[in-house]
Parts: sequence; C-alpha cells; structure tokens
Amino acid sequence: VSLRPVFRSPAYAAVDWLEEALEETGYTENFKGSIDPEDWTEPPPDPEAMALCVSDQAEPGDIVVMHIGPDSTPEALVLLLADLRGKGYSFLTLEQMLLYGDPVYEHGWPSKQCGDYY
Repeated sequence: VSLRPVFRSPAYAAVDWLEEALEETGYTENFKGSIDPEDWTEPPPDPEAMALCVSDQAEPGDIVVMHIGPDSTPEALVLLLADLRGKGYSFLTLEQMLLYGDPVYEHGWPSKQCGDYY
C-alpha cells in the first residue's frame, strides 16, 4: 500500500537532498512528529508511562510518533486514545490534516519527548 503523498523521515533526518528526492518520487508531505513517546528505546517504556507522557503534553494539532514493533506500544495506544477522548480530543489521519493546511513546527522535531517520564 502506498502512503503517497505522506512520508516521515527515519530519525527525523534532515539532509540537503531529501526534499528534492521526495518530491521526485511523489512524496510531497514530509511530516514530523511533535510528541515522541520514545517507544523505540531498549527496553521499551511501560505502556502506562508512555500514555501519561503523551496525554500530559498533548495539544490540538500534535502528531504523536509511535512505532510498530514494541509490545508496549499497542497497549500504550489503547490507554492514550481512551484518555485523550476523555479530555475531548478527536483524531485525524495525516491526510485529513492536510485539508487544514500545513502543520506548523515551532521547536524542531519532536518538540516534546518523554524521557523524564521513565
């Protein structure tokens, strides 16, 4: 399944040639996350701690970067979605976000991390 036009650089790579290469291959949107629960670390964080970290820092328009692989990530996602729904949040896909214009990244990527929660 193609995700075009959406792309996320591994490890938020920012190299000179990247934007041009993406455009040439049909990826016109290089998204960057604004909250990183750091589920890529070894060992992966506790699901409750990940959910709490993201929930505490979440603001409208944030993009949470989570990874396929760690067993704790799906558990954290279930907890996080329930908590944020309880706070009145709703969720969009990245393609739906494009309908509202380009996301604004004010503090580099990701601007919110979770290391202090673990």
